[in-house]
Amino acid sequence: MITEEAGGVDIVALLAEFPPEKPSPTESPQLELFPNFDYSKFKFPNMPAPTSCAEEQGRMTIRLCNGDKTTICGACGQKVGIYGRPFNRGYARTLVSLVAQFERDERWYHAKEFNCTGGGDYAKLLGYEFIEKRPNDDPDKTSSANFRPTRRGIEAAHGRIAFPKRSFWFGGMCFGFGEDRVLIHECTENFSIRDLWDEAVAKIGPDTHLT
Repeated sequence: MITEEAGGVDIVALLAEFPPEKPSPTESPQLELFPNFDYSKFKFPNMPAPTSCAEEQGRMTIRLCNGDKTTICGACGQKVGIYGRPFNRGYARTLVSLVAQFERDERWYHAKEFNCTGGGDYAKLLGYEFIEKRPNDDPDKTSSANFRPTRRGIEAAHGRIAFPKRSFWFGGMCFGFGEDRVLIHECTENFSIRDLWDEAVAKIGPDTHLT
């Protein structure tokens, strides 16, 4: 068991003792990462002040799991919390763009080949299990930037399955999902699913089509 010792607590050991349960887009919201752990009794005694936000993230995660809506980073003093993100038109365009290209040529695609959000929010599709990242086999790189759609992502892009409208995030980690479920065309404001596919197909040629 993890105990409170005078020298502090080992976050790595804590995570090994209480591994996070991966949230599922097909289930109800799951905002508690370590359901068997009594957060109310957990303390961080005699721990040195963090020198970076990354070093502080483990402690912030525990505080948020304990029910706090927000907390303060001990390294930079910034207020942080678990934030909800709606599945919007940008995510929908990005997913359809990747699926359209993949159905033409089944390979891994670099993010810049399909990203329609203009930033890193395309990675939210990983939380929905709509895309998967290629394992990194280059020792000179910290991670791979190549992706492909999953079967679930392909079905969602064609409007065949519903999925949670909102996801909840902290520090790049998906904590869970809202209860409301939608089809992809319901996330695109005034654009239909055919509009999205026409836009994607226009970029790669006429052989790919909405089915």
